[in-house]
Amino acid sequence: MFTNSIFYYIITFGHLAVNRQLQDSHTHMVQVAHQSYN
Repeated sequence: MFTNSIFYYIITFGHLAVNRQLQDSHTHMVQVAHQSYN
């Protein structure tokens, strides 16, 4: 049970971190696209 919750915590935390990185790079790409448009 203890090990299971640790794995769950790691997976959830890792998923959040990956999501955050994807969002950041997406925002960056959008900003770059806007800059090249103008």
